[in-house]
Formats: sequence, structure tokens, C-alpha cells
Amino acid sequence: MTSIKGIVLLWLHWVQVSADKIECYSDVDGSKDDPNNIYNCNKAEKCCHESGLPSCCTEKPTEVAVWEQVQLWGTLVALIIILALLVWYWRHDGNYCSNEKGEQCSCCRRSEDDSHITEGTAGPEDEKQLEYQEVE
Repeated sequence: MTSIKGIVLLWLHWVQVSADKIECYSDVDGSKDDPNNIYNCNKAEKCCHESGLPSCCTEKPTEVAVWEQVQLWGTLVALIIILALLVWYWRHDGNYCSNEKGEQCSCCRRSEDDSHITEGTAGPEDEKQLEYQEVE
């Protein structure tokens, strides 16, 4: 009796699964009776071929596709901005509050002990003078 019950349950499962599926053919010009030529797709999908292989295709909902693009481009833009800020910081040697006139920015307060620090590059004379001072 249990084997009949199992067969009936298997048949009911097959009927339910086949009701939600459509029959597709690997080779459209091939035999419709060949089981190697038949595959099933959900009703929401359509039969198609991707890279020469039979497949089931569906379109993504617009909201999902848009959200994926926002994530992709948002991450890319954020990385570019972070990289630009790091390059800007390195180019200013971390001294982002000073300006050329020697005035203070409102973003930071320079102490009077830092007044001897100036921006610019040392000339060849300054480098020689530094070498002599270090040796002495």
C-alpha cells in the first residue's frame, strides 16, 4: 500500500511541477520526440540560447537593475574621491591649513612656535649650508 501511495505522490508532484513549466527544445529544427532535445523552463522565463547552449532567460526587474548600477557607480565614485583626497593631502605634505601669505586659516590655529616654518623648496645654497651645519 505504501508503494502505491509513493507513486501517487510522485505523480502529483510531477503534475504540479509540469504545470509551472514550459517545454523548450535545444535544437528547434530537431525532433520534438527526442528526450535529449527537450528541457523545461518556468512560465515566467523564456526559452533561449546563451553562448550556444540552451538556457532559460528572464529580465531583471527595473528596480533591481537600477540599484545594482547605483551600487557599482557609487562605490567607484567614492573610491575616486578618497584617492583624490589622499593625493591632495600628500601633495600638501599634511599642512593643509597654511597659505602662502602666512595668514592662519579659520580651520586651524597655528601656534607662534610654528612661525619659523615656511613653505617652499630649499635652494642649493641652503642644502650646502645644512650639510656644513651637520658636519660641524
